[in-house]
Amino acid sequence: MGIYSVEQANIVTSFKSAIMTPGCGIDVTELYSTNPSISALRSVRSNDKPHVFNFRVPVGAISAAVRLSGTSILTSHSARATILIQPGTTYLLSAGSYSVIFGKSSSETIFLLADRAALPEIEPFLAANRSRVPHTTIELGRDPILQKVESIKNCPQREPFFRLSSLLMDILERIGSAASEARTLYRLPQLDSAFDKLCHDVIASPRDPWSVPEAAAKCGYSVYHFSRTFKAKTGQGFHEFVNRVRSIQAVLLICEQGKLPEEAFESVGIGPGTSASKVLLKELGLTVADIKKVLALTEAIR
Repeated sequence: MGIYSVEQANIVTSFKSAIMTPGCGIDVTELYSTNPSISALRSVRSNDKPHVFNFRVPVGAISAAVRLSGTSILTSHSARATILIQPGTTYLLSAGSYSVIFGKSSSETIFLLADRAALPEIEPFLAANRSRVPHTTIELGRDPILQKVESIKNCPQREPFFRLSSLLMDILERIGSAASEARTLYRLPQLDSAFDKLCHDVIASPRDPWSVPEAAAKCGYSVYHFSRTFKAKTGQGFHEFVNRVRSIQAVLLICEQGKLPEEAFESVGIGPGTSASKVLLKELGLTVADIKKVLALTEAIR
């Protein structure tokens, strides 16, 4: 077991209790540091249906997180901000209350929990981000941050302070220095020019009535060879990609720009009502009703 100050031990216990939700198939493993100011926790959830719960980051603490699998929508009540969390999302939680809804899937998150007083160098960053939940997206499988996360996961209770501190500062630097790029946000691999342009055209104009014949013509392929090649290159069919782009953009419009769900769905080309819920449930594990539920919690607290 790691060596903690009484204050840090209380912070860890409080945070661990906060993210433990009975009946949700959740397991939280403490990956201790040997320094009293920083520690790590691994949270694995099994969500057989979308579930909303509330938690708090204790006073005097900050938490940096890396989502490895699963989708959720998180709201900060103090910042009055909502974000979409997907595999690859890295984000920072300062002290305060939060609501989160997890999509219908399993999820895994690594949390770094630190004593804010022990890290004075992060104060300018926190001051500049009081009105948002700072976040960005990394490319799972290739980003150096992930290599450090895997090292922590594979060596529980043996992580020295400098390794956890280095990961925390890497996350803060990444969040502070770069907006999410389309390639990581939509999980696109490196593609040749024709397919890359097509994907970015879809991202730029998701509302257009995209079809496989049109996409094949843009890339100079027959419909048959385009479908096979697109799936081989991206790991998903063209219609799946279009629906995923539309789903992510709709949720971002709702969460980060305050658009009404119906307005957001219409603007990206998703049909109303049942059609929207089906697309979102398939792509993100959430329905329109789930999104409205967590937004209603936010409005009730404001």
